[in-house]
Amino acid sequence: MSEPNEAPSVAKPGMPEESKESSGQSFLHPLSGLAILLIDNAFFIGEIASLGFSLPVTCMLAFLSSLAGVALIQRLLARDDWKPSIAKGVLGGLAAGVPFPIAGTLAGGIIMAVSGLKGWKQPRAK
Repeated sequence: MSEPNEAPSVAKPGMPEESKESSGQSFLHPLSGLAILLIDNAFFIGEIASLGFSLPVTCMLAFLSSLAGVALIQRLLARDDWKPSIAKGVLGGLAAGVPFPIAGTLAGGIIMAVSGLKGWKQPRAK
C-alpha cells in the first residue's frame, strides 16, 4: 500500500481557523468609521471660522489625515493587508476631504453602516 503524498491540513499556531469573510466582520473597522467622522468634523468646524478662505488646505489636510488614520487602523487592528488598507484609507480620505461635514448626510450614514457603528449601543446608566 502506498501512503498519501499530502498530509492532512493542520491549523498553524497563531493562525485563525475562520476567515474574515465568514466571521461577519464589517468592511471598515468601527474605529475607522469613527475616525472618518471625527476628522471630518474637526477640520470643517474650524473652516467655518475662516469663512472658507483656507478651504483647499483644509480639504487636503482632512484627506491626508483620514487616509493615514484609516489605513493604519485597517492594517493594525482589522489585520487587512496593506493594499486593501490603503484603498480603504483613500475612500475614507475622500469622504473626509469633501468641503462639507458628512456626519448628517447619506455618506455619513453609509460610513456608519459599513463600519458597524450603526449597531453600537450606548451603555445604560445605572
